[in-house]
Amino acid sequence: MRSHECRRVDMSKQLRAVLTAHKESALLRAFQLGKTSIADDLAFPSEAGTPVCPDNIGPRYMEPELERAGLRKFRFHDLRHTGNTLAASSGASTRELMHRMGHASMRAALIYQHVTSGRDREIAAAIDARIGRRK
Repeated sequence: MRSHECRRVDMSKQLRAVLTAHKESALLRAFQLGKTSIADDLAFPSEAGTPVCPDNIGPRYMEPELERAGLRKFRFHDLRHTGNTLAASSGASTRELMHRMGHASMRAALIYQHVTSGRDREIAAAIDARIGRRK
């Protein structure tokens, strides 16, 4: 595993829209307070205005929201698996998943292979279509 190594992972358009709206809201609040910039502000500060401690994300932020929404409790880290499962079911290759996860080998990404195992019919149809074009 290559923890702490920098890598780029593109975000979805939906996530970009949510983060853009969050930034616009922060800009509006800042300007109402007489600030001219939010460049040095944190996107998601703690209640004290400091960086959020990773150990506090679950108990202070996520768990109360899950309870409020009537959802079962799960770990923040499980969101990583959900994201990779969605990527795998959308057609991401094992190599692409390995990169997204930041692992040095494909071994860890193979756990998501079960998600694509139901694609046999699609693969067979794609092969038929490709062979059919050569006739």
